[in-house]
Amino acid sequence: MSKVNEMVNNGMIDFELDFEAKERNGDALVEAAAAVLGSRFFIDCGEGRDIETDTIYLMDLSGWLVPADKIGEFLKTARNDRWGDVWREFFCFAEWRMDSNSEGDDIKIDFKKYPIYIDEPVSVGQ
Repeated sequence: MSKVNEMVNNGMIDFELDFEAKERNGDALVEAAAAVLGSRFFIDCGEGRDIETDTIYLMDLSGWLVPADKIGEFLKTARNDRWGDVWREFFCFAEWRMDSNSEGDDIKIDFKKYPIYIDEPVSVGQ
């Protein structure tokens, strides 16, 4: 069973066809991928490369993939608007891809860092 179908069956994805519902479903997919890594993804901005299906609207995103044990500290820093280099190591991109190896076409989320933001390219949680 594909991850999207599994999320539908568990009530995590809403089948309303309006745009906001599709966008919430896309956000839920990113949140679920981050949770598998024991983290939470805090979106900075959309990076384009949109995809829209009958149930999902999603684009590549940039933001911070923060481990669960650091979320409180991250939120406190965010409230004070003090980002600096403290959180630089957690900045990455959430990029979607179609996984044709699963049952049906399944959308997967990969968290990636790129050299412009860190010294060496690193894949997160793969």
